[in-house]
Amino acid sequence: MIIHLTGDKLVSIDSKYRVRFPGEMRKLLPESFDGRFIIRKNIKTGSLQIYPVFLWIKSIDEEIRRLDVQVEEELEVIQLLNHGTDFAELDAEGVRITIGQEMLRFAGIADEGRLVGNKYFFGLWNPEKFAQHIEELESRRNMIMEVYREKKAGTDTHGGRPPVS
Repeated sequence: MIIHLTGDKLVSIDSKYRVRFPGEMRKLLPESFDGRFIIRKNIKTGSLQIYPVFLWIKSIDEEIRRLDVQVEEELEVIQLLNHGTDFAELDAEGVRITIGQEMLRFAGIADEGRLVGNKYFFGLWNPEKFAQHIEELESRRNMIMEVYREKKAGTDTHGGRPPVS
């Protein structure tokens, strides 16, 4: 089964720090989904990454399993990947998750957030920060798309990074 989490919705956060997942986003998850999530701080963007546990295992945990904890550099990678993570579950109604106050504070989110699908995870952003992020991406659209086309064509000469101007 191919899972691709997508969508872009403004969501409210109630006084108990609960985020209601829009129905169309919940429908992207398989019926067998157990309602468990891993929430990770994205240090680079200041947003939160909300992974259904089964997709965390597929995308992050498989990578971690290949690393050797006896090798200091690999242990440091494991520590960085696991740092700033928390857990959440869908509530009894299957529509909301509670996100810790410290996590929301990190992302600068108070009563509203922008929930955005990113293939294996949902990003939860401060709406103003997300608008700035999209504006910055739009300013680099041509360069980003050039790298994507090269990678897709197998002619990537920049190692997946934008060319230096």
